[in-house]
Amino acid sequence: MAKESEIYEKIAQSMASPVPSDAIEVIFEGKVYNAFDQMGICWFSADRRRVTFPFGRRPIELEEVLRGHVMDLLKLVTKAGATPWTDFRVALSRKCFTGPWSSESP
Repeated sequence: MAKESEIYEKIAQSMASPVPSDAIEVIFEGKVYNAFDQMGICWFSADRRRVTFPFGRRPIELEEVLRGHVMDLLKLVTKAGATPWTDFRVALSRKCFTGPWSSESP
């Protein structure tokens, strides 16, 4: 299994791809329980509005990839003996990400 830092790097690279170029922060958040999980990606625009994908245009495949990375993190936490978390939020800002930011609008 990958190290925690490697998983976070994969998450960051994946999160930057589906959002428009004017996004200042990308968020992947959700809840993870034994029989249920719910997750989604959104971003904040330059005017600090929270923006989601239009109906029918959610990047479901990307969200599944991100879900896999989050579940890998949860396994690492549990394996290390820590109490597993149920709610999470991963934020990626333009300031801290040095890779390419998508130029396409959803």
